[in-house]
Amino acid sequence: MRIVLLHQLPLEMYPPAVNLLCQLQGRSNADPVVVTSANSKGLPDIALTHCLILRLRFGRSSDFPAVRWFWSLLWHLHAAWICWRLQPTAVISVEPHSALAAWLWLVLLRGRSRLLIHHHEYYTPADYLRPGNRLTRLNRWFENRLLRRAAWVSQTNSDRLRLLRGDHPELTDGQCHVLPNYPPRAWLQSLPAERSWPRGQLASSAGP
Repeated sequence: MRIVLLHQLPLEMYPPAVNLLCQLQGRSNADPVVVTSANSKGLPDIALTHCLILRLRFGRSSDFPAVRWFWSLLWHLHAAWICWRLQPTAVISVEPHSALAAWLWLVLLRGRSRLLIHHHEYYTPADYLRPGNRLTRLNRWFENRLLRRAAWVSQTNSDRLRLLRGDHPELTDGQCHVLPNYPPRAWLQSLPAERSWPRGQLASSAGP
């Protein structure tokens, strides 16, 4: 089974996404493939032994608007082409920012992958109307058209999931799930010994 994770925002900014990949790698006959963007925040690059990370250029805030839109849309086209080439069994679209690529693959190119949608954050309808969020609004439009066909739609806690379901009453109980943002096991091991944490819950849900 081949899994492609579409994560338009730089992977290094989201340790929980890395934890998820740690759980996925080694559990199928094909390594997970992540399509993300360049690490532009100066963070240490993520390198996973059994996971292929493809970094595509994305529009930068320093680019002229037309240039930023060009590279941003090209990211989605390139990501959809990668899905077409790999023909994955499942596609995980993370955040509304990645939705156009998923739509291009599943609708325009008639891909047959199972669709899973996950959100790190909850965005209110007003958040999408803020200045500078036009590209995010565009992606949200495409994500809204994918929700009905998604086998899985998740948020990081039950409160955020409740808010998401309030915005999208068409979602069913069978689609909706909570996928918590557990910290990695390495964080737990680096804490002072005197700190008390729910070890079993965190360690069992984090990557190696």
